[in-house]
Amino acid sequence: MTAASLSGRRLSALIVNHNSGAWTQRCAESLQTTWAAEGGQAKDLEIIVLDSGSELGESTWWRTLRRAGVRVRTSPANVGYATGLNMAYELSSGAAEDTVALLNPDLHFLQGSIGPLLKHLEEYADTGAVQPRIYLDEDLQVLLPPNELPSPLTELADVLATHFPGIARWRADRKSREAQAFWSTQECESREMLSGACLFMRRSTIDQLGQVMDGRFPLYFEDADLCRQLKEAGYDLVVEPASEILHHWSRSAGPDFVGEVAARHAYGRSLYMAKHHRGVGALLIQACARFLASWRPQRAPLPMHSLLDFGDVHQSPEFPLPADTECSLEISLTPFWGLSAGTMLDGGSFHYSAKAWSWLFPGTYYVRGVERSSGQLLGAWRFHKTSPARSWPLDPQAGQQPGRSTWRESFPGERVG
Repeated sequence: MTAASLSGRRLSALIVNHNSGAWTQRCAESLQTTWAAEGGQAKDLEIIVLDSGSELGESTWWRTLRRAGVRVRTSPANVGYATGLNMAYELSSGAAEDTVALLNPDLHFLQGSIGPLLKHLEEYADTGAVQPRIYLDEDLQVLLPPNELPSPLTELADVLATHFPGIARWRADRKSREAQAFWSTQECESREMLSGACLFMRRSTIDQLGQVMDGRFPLYFEDADLCRQLKEAGYDLVVEPASEILHHWSRSAGPDFVGEVAARHAYGRSLYMAKHHRGVGALLIQACARFLASWRPQRAPLPMHSLLDFGDVHQSPEFPLPADTECSLEISLTPFWGLSAGTMLDGGSFHYSAKAWSWLFPGTYYVRGVERSSGQLLGAWRFHKTSPARSWPLDPQAGQQPGRSTWRESFPGERVG
């Protein structure tokens, strides 16, 4: 879709905020900037922010957003992401064929990212929701992984992986092959689940479902539930790689599942399983998972690979990889690589750029290199990042337009922007 072809299209963008006002403001600004750069008219872009129980200091951001034409509604209670989207949708307007975007506050839209998503929905009536390709950093170096629709079987596999390294390796290798295909494809790809961080849908599809998301989910699993509903209604869920955005992951909740965040995650999982998996087999699998989770509770999980430990590091360590070997470098918060972000490489030693490194939270990370053609392990490492994560968003008004790093421009099959 060319820049001029956005003219006449209409988009309602819904953002739910909780104590992330600075990120929400920059997300809205990047959306407005990109919309204009692609030829869209300001009157055809509607941005609605629902603030969900934030602290009083957040009101500063709301005044700035309102001056920029953003509609802001505040809720004194933290109603959660799903209910927040439903409340924002009630304030929106548009025709049945218009597009609605469901957005996390910590997104940054790149030029050329909106048109392909709108075009896909216009051309494919059987698509219920479409998402862009998503990066962690402005160097476009770290790709976020594909999503997997949760089930009792996946839950059981996750628990087994913490006790049996062989099962962990099998599961991680299977997910690695899937992720490499996902990261490198230039074609639209149907998925069983999309990321709830950035979804574009037709207004008619939302109206058919009766709501944006099931408001009973306080946080987490509401996107899995939505994807499940769309699949059951006969729709495709599609990733459009011609659209690329940044998602500065978990800037509101943080990287650790503790306190209220952990409680909401556990409740969301329980609600999802009860809603979609009620059979005897599902109950047996869940019982087995609970038994294994309590088995030898004091025993530390066994890493599935021998790890070279870099210890405490302030800057990215160097990861030695064979030259002229197409591979992926997978980074995870666990030594089982169940959910891993990735970097596609042509081989040779690698370190994360300063910009990519700055978006990682402090903490312990596990990295492994995998040859793409054979799946052979090329190395596995552990490090503890001691430097702080970047705590401020990109400013689209300051000319901070991300661009491709030189390492990607020579990658076979990749599109050069």
